[in-house]
Amino acid sequence: SIFSKSKKIKDLLNISKAPNLHLTEKLGKPKCLRITMNISMILKSKKIFLIINSKKKLKVLMKALQYKDSLKHPVYALFKNAKNRLNIFDSKTLKRIKSVHY
Repeated sequence: SIFSKSKKIKDLLNISKAPNLHLTEKLGKPKCLRITMNISMILKSKKIFLIINSKKKLKVLMKALQYKDSLKHPVYALFKNAKNRLNIFDSKTLKRIKSVHY
C-alpha cells in the first residue's frame, strides 16, 4: 500500500523515479513498518489487481475517482496511469467490480 500520510508520498507517486521498493515509517492498521513499491514499479506489471475487502475501502476508491487527487488518495495514481491493466475485485465473491468507471 502507498499511504497518503507517508512522508515519502511524493517520491512514491513520482512516475519518473526509478522502480524501487521502499521501507515506510510506521503507518496503517496495524501501525507497523512496511515494505511497499513505488508507482513506477507497480506500473511495470502487465496486470494490476485491487482487491476490495470492505465497504469503507470501496468508498475510498469512489472518492479517489471523484476528487482525482493522488496525494490524498494514492490509488488514483493507478487509475490515471494504468487504466488498461487495472482489475478491481470484491474479496468476498472474487467477482470483478464493474460499477467502478475510470
